Amino acid sequence: NAKRLLDTSSEVFTNAKRDAAQEQDEVNTRRQTECTIAQAYRKFLMASKLAKSVSLQTKSAVEIAEEKERAEERAFEYKFKVERLGCTIPELANLTFYHSTKFKTWEESRKAPNSHMHSISEPRVKQILEQDEELQRENFRKFTKSHICRIFPSWRKARENQRLNYDPVVAHGLGCQLVSMNFHSCDEHLLLNDGRFRVNGSSGYVLKPPYLRGELFSDRPQSWRFNILRGFYLPKGEASILKKNLLVGGVFLPSVSPFVRVSLYEGKVDAKPVLHETKAVRKNGFSPIWNEGDDEFEVKVEKPSVALLLFTVWDQETSDFIAGAAVSVNHLRQGYRSIALFDSLHSRIGPYASASLIVRAQKL
Repeated sequence: NAKRLLDTSSEVFTNAKRDAAQEQDEVNTRRQTECTIAQAYRKFLMASKLAKSVSLQTKSAVEIAEEKERAEERAFEYKFKVERLGCTIPELANLTFYHSTKFKTWEESRKAPNSHMHSISEPRVKQILEQDEELQRENFRKFTKSHICRIFPSWRKARENQRLNYDPVVAHGLGCQLVSMNFHSCDEHLLLNDGRFRVNGSSGYVLKPPYLRGELFSDRPQSWRFNILRGFYLPKGEASILKKNLLVGGVFLPSVSPFVRVSLYEGKVDAKPVLHETKAVRKNGFSPIWNEGDDEFEVKVEKPSVALLLFTVWDQETSDFIAGAAVSVNHLRQGYRSIALFDSLHSRIGPYASASLIVRAQKL
């Protein structure tokens, strides 16, 4: 019995010693893990500080790079303008009435003589209107009552060969007297510009609406109903003719599937102008007919004195522009009307001499 008791005590002691060793190992492992975690946390804090420092340095470098880019752009614009300038004879300069100057602020520009023509780029106009559109429109109206204001396309777009025109109706609605366009870019906005001045026999001068001249005048909204009835002598688009060799014996084959798109431009910035599209008349450019109930549409015009309706004809099969014309809403007449259409070069020669649309207009 004594021997059995001794063996049992020895076994208990051995197990207790083994358990104590395991617990000591676990304690050492936990301490080592805690030390590793503490080291990792200190490294994380150091890395976080380093990342924050690098982020600040990167932000500073980006700001410096952007400033250098803006400086390069200003230098390019200055060089570009200087190269365009020629030698000005003082005696000739003294004979001129208007002198070009850069628009600064409303307060500074109002102090300039009325003989100074203030130039503002089209992107700058958008920036001004983004501040407070209603207030800035009123500032433009007051300013252009006594000063000449010229809007011109962006030099940056010209440098990047982005020669697309901007919406001239925005500048017209602000009262700007001179709106420069890229006439080598034949697009819908140039059609709008042509339509603006066609009301005065294409003389190049149109009197501003009374409310933009400071007269007491209420530009009341108007509502119109239109029916696109039919078209006449709509030739194949010039691009498709050259591409598909559809020019036979000097005659344009009228094998188009035309549809009409009507857009309203009221001088609103970034507005969606498309109002209505007709169905396509398949393979009939000679005398397409759209006189259907679903081709009747109504439009409400908020500023009829400056608004323009743009009628453009497109080929559904090739998506080519065929012809178009812009009409001043303030000069619309009721009844059945013929709209003379112009080609992509804004002329009515050759096959476009008789291209037209028949439209019924009714004032509501």
